[in-house]
Amino acid sequence: MLRYGIYLENEELRKFKSIRCELSPEELEKLNNRELIHILNSDDIAAYGIATKSDDHVNIKILSEPDMLIGTEEVVKISNTINDFEPYESNLTCNVEDLFDYIALTLAIDSNKLYRGQADFSWGLLPSVFRSTPPPERDIFSELKQLNHKDFTKEDFIEIAVNMQHYGIPTRLLDWTSNSLHALYFACVSKENENKDGAVYIVNVDSIVELGTEEEKHIAKFLEYKYLNSDMRKNDVLTFLDSINRSNEHHYFFKTKYYNDRIRSQKGYFSIYFEQTEAEINEFKNQTLKDFENICNEQQLNMNYVKSLIDKIKLLRFPLSDKAAIDSKVSEILREFPYNENVKNTLEREITKVLEILNTRVSRPHDMNKILSKENHIKVFIPTAAKKKLIEQLDDMGINSSTIYPDIEGLSRYLKEKYIN
Repeated sequence: MLRYGIYLENEELRKFKSIRCELSPEELEKLNNRELIHILNSDDIAAYGIATKSDDHVNIKILSEPDMLIGTEEVVKISNTINDFEPYESNLTCNVEDLFDYIALTLAIDSNKLYRGQADFSWGLLPSVFRSTPPPERDIFSELKQLNHKDFTKEDFIEIAVNMQHYGIPTRLLDWTSNSLHALYFACVSKENENKDGAVYIVNVDSIVELGTEEEKHIAKFLEYKYLNSDMRKNDVLTFLDSINRSNEHHYFFKTKYYNDRIRSQKGYFSIYFEQTEAEINEFKNQTLKDFENICNEQQLNMNYVKSLIDKIKLLRFPLSDKAAIDSKVSEILREFPYNENVKNTLEREITKVLEILNTRVSRPHDMNKILSKENHIKVFIPTAAKKKLIEQLDDMGINSSTIYPDIEGLSRYLKEKYIN
């Protein structure tokens, strides 16, 4: 095995004087310049770094958080497989201070990726309309319709929401991009937050809703329902919410048509989260109990007894913990039911079905951050001190306000950023 020196940039890691990199000649041959590599310390810790090589040694700049390594053993080895990068298993935070390290990081991730840059690392994933309580989206939409602006007069509710987002009007959508450099730009460029550490979310997206699909129609109906409280769409939306409640998939990433030049320029995608209110859950509950009542009526049961059963079901608090808890409640409800065993067994089956259905119908507040518990991701930490350098490096590569926003406003922003402090 050949041993090579290690360069540790972070001040807190300088204690690791004996850290060494052990690579066979074959592995060294495979190592490209500025390649992301996986550093193993123990079964519990996985760290990552950018490797650059010269004739006699390999330099490694650590990207993982320093706290992960402080206090661990002094000997750290490079994993046997070069570029063995599986960050999503632990949902990493990586530190990046240089554009080319950022590029190496993003190129090492072989997956269906979307990016979102945020100027403040402490911010969660919160769409703009939910930054007020209660969210005023219906009032905003009503006023927009009254103003009769040409971009908000069509009946395509996805287009309306996307145009609102384009003009900076609060919506329930969150912007994403397939361009990693655009996301880095948004993490760095805000003058208002220039003294805050920034972040780029890199999300491994399992599926993206395509144009013209049933899922896209569901998004449009959901937006119409939320903006108009439309009775015409209510049943469709409640049925859809019921289906995603059972599937436990409460958000979509979706493509849109290029309604404006900014979406085209920024390679824009959006995410939307489908919350469910207590009132909507009560509608499901009432319909489920109505269906149960109809079954009992067909069995020609005494409807006074049936209503007493329904009253007992209404008093239950959901969700129940498991199947045993459901069975226990069914026995409790039927304990004093004065019918023969055959009828009682039938009712036992039907009430069990009802409780199993109601057990999945629970209200769900809006929480776009749940995306991070469902989709594998990396959060890239952009230190405050690195923002200016990164903006300059991005500008050298043609990434600035004039290219991100391909209109006169974008040109204006670019000139201000470049010449006005």
